[in-house]
Amino acid sequence: IWPALWLMPTKEKYGGWAASGEIDMVEYLGHEPKTIYGTLHYGGKWPNNVSKGKSYTLRNGTFADDFHLFVFEWEYGQTRWYVDGLLYHQDSNWWSSGGPFPAPFDQDFHMLLNVAVGGNWPGYPDGTTQFPQQMIVDYIRVYQKNVSVDDKTDDLPASMHLLSAHPNPFNAVAILSYQVQKQGRVQLYVMNVRGQLIETLVNNVCNPGLYTFSYDASSLPAGIFLLCLNAEGQRDQIRLVSVK
Repeated sequence: IWPALWLMPTKEKYGGWAASGEIDMVEYLGHEPKTIYGTLHYGGKWPNNVSKGKSYTLRNGTFADDFHLFVFEWEYGQTRWYVDGLLYHQDSNWWSSGGPFPAPFDQDFHMLLNVAVGGNWPGYPDGTTQFPQQMIVDYIRVYQKNVSVDDKTDDLPASMHLLSAHPNPFNAVAILSYQVQKQGRVQLYVMNVRGQLIETLVNNVCNPGLYTFSYDASSLPAGIFLLCLNAEGQRDQIRLVSVK
C-alpha cells in the first residue's frame, strides 16, 4: 500500500517527466509504518530523470496511530519538509534539461492525493495484504506568500535567511542574515504563530548592505515561531522551530 500527497506540473513547461519536476510532500509505504519520505524528481525526461530526498522515522509508534502535521514550504530556489514542526529535509540544488535554475520548480503545480496499491517501490500485494484500506486526512491548507518578484531578473526583494540549524538543546543560537537595498528603518522581531509579539531584535535605521544577527533562542519554549523582517516597505518572515 502506497499513500501519497504530491504535486505535479500543470502544463509541463520544461518537457515530460521528470524534466518538468515532481514534488512528493509525503509518501508512506505500508510495510514501513514508522517512516515517511519527502522527495524531489527533476533532471531530464525519463530515463534521464534523477531524484533526491530524505526520510523521517518515528521513535515510537507508527504514523497510522494518530494524526500528524506535515508541512511543505516552497520558496524561490528553496524547498523544506517538516513533520510535527520538525525540519527533516531541505533542498536548494536541482536542475532541468528544459531550462535554467530554478526550473523546473518555478511554474504552476497541482496537488494529488491517492492511495496506490502495489508498484515497484512497495511491492505488489499478496495474501497477507489487508483490504479495504484508507488514507484519512483531517485538513489541507495552502498559503501563498505576498512577495512580488520581477520575472525578468533572478534578484529577490530584501529578504532574510536562517543560516544556522534550527535552535536545539545543544545550540540555542540562530544566525540570521538580511539584505537592505536602500537606507531606511529596519525592524526584526519574533512572533508566535498567533501573531503575538515575543521580542523585538532590531528597530533602527540601516544603510544598504548585508547584515547578520545572532539570536539566542534559549528563552523560547518548545514550539514554532516566526522571525519577521520589515524593511523598505516590505515584510518577510521565516519559520523558527525551538526544540527543548
